[in-house]
Amino acid sequence: MSPRYAIYYAPEVGSPLSKFGWSWLGRHSDTEALTEPARPAALAADRFAEIIAAPRCYGFHGTLVAPFHLAPRRGRDELVVALSQFAASWPRFMAAPLSLQELRGFLALRPSRPEPQWETLAMACVTSFSGFRAPLTPEDLARRMQAPLSARQQELLQLWGYPYVAEQFEFHMTLTGRLPDDERRQVFAALEPLVAPFTRSPLSVGSLCLFEQAAPDRPFVLSLRFALGEHS
Repeated sequence: MSPRYAIYYAPEVGSPLSKFGWSWLGRHSDTEALTEPARPAALAADRFAEIIAAPRCYGFHGTLVAPFHLAPRRGRDELVVALSQFAASWPRFMAAPLSLQELRGFLALRPSRPEPQWETLAMACVTSFSGFRAPLTPEDLARRMQAPLSARQQELLQLWGYPYVAEQFEFHMTLTGRLPDDERRQVFAALEPLVAPFTRSPLSVGSLCLFEQAAPDRPFVLSLRFALGEHS
């Protein structure tokens, strides 16, 4: 099976946001190695492992281009060059502070107010790199269609390989899988003091990251980081 790639925002290494995310999920995004996560005392270890399993696999990030296989006759080196050039042409910016929110049943850090710059950047990434993306397989489409999608989201899935793009885009940094209401409230309360520092200050966005997944049973790993505005 060929690798999958994704274009994500990931906080700068050593920043308070990255330290929080890596501690909560128990994995630094640039390695497959696991560490002991920052488990709330009220949650059993086995259950907490289930709660963070999906975001731990994908790494602490905000999606700009969802995971994809490379199209025929497109190579990793070509993708790296294109992403480097794209990032260099895009200005750095300050985004709205993050806040802890529920999104489709899971918990995530999301902009505390509408943030057009995230939306503009994400759509530019989707359109600029669509030529690198292999078409979804029937199995991929079937898996995506298992989620409740609107007619518009189904249309976007067919066009771009992901239903949450264009006006459906919602920047988020996932912290849990989907949770029952009572448990979600419990985890929300545990997370609130941990994320409080990120709710007060704007988020500095200075780079884009290429994540890679070597095989379906392996996690996504941050392989390269590209500074925004290097040539501006």
